[in-house]
Amino acid sequence: MQQNQRINLDDYRARITNGSREFEKILQNPETNERIGFHSANEFLADNTTYVYIDGELENIISFEEIDTIGLGFSFSLLREIQYLTHYLWTVKDNNIYVRDGFLIVYENNFRDVGTYKASVSAINSTADNLRDVISTFSDEELDRAVSTMEEKLFDLGSEENNNNQ
Repeated sequence: MQQNQRINLDDYRARITNGSREFEKILQNPETNERIGFHSANEFLADNTTYVYIDGELENIISFEEIDTIGLGFSFSLLREIQYLTHYLWTVKDNNIYVRDGFLIVYENNFRDVGTYKASVSAINSTADNLRDVISTFSDEELDRAVSTMEEKLFDLGSEENNNNQ
């Protein structure tokens, strides 16, 4: 991955959830649990925590050495796209949603042989009246409206023209 290269993730399945089932599956592996860390893991598992997860395959990656060359940049690209969506949620309604940490967890067949990458961003939003402890909730329809107002499709990190020229 070249610096500042955009990534097309159309084939990935991104989900927004406040359920802990997917994250608990990941944390069952001691190596992954240790790499993510106690505090980060507990933050994801706390009540009312909403997170985005993507389950998919990285095409054309054949070794951990290859993923090591793009893992951190890939993690930041994903996290920025999720943060981009939170900005569009403001067009739907006032909220205090923020994006802070993201993990890219890479494994071949199971979680025993795993690579992890962490990215963090620092924008923390509050509601228009400066409240941060209010729980912001969105219906499926409100989420759909936010996604539909985005200039680029969710997780399509570049125009078709840019992607075809790479």
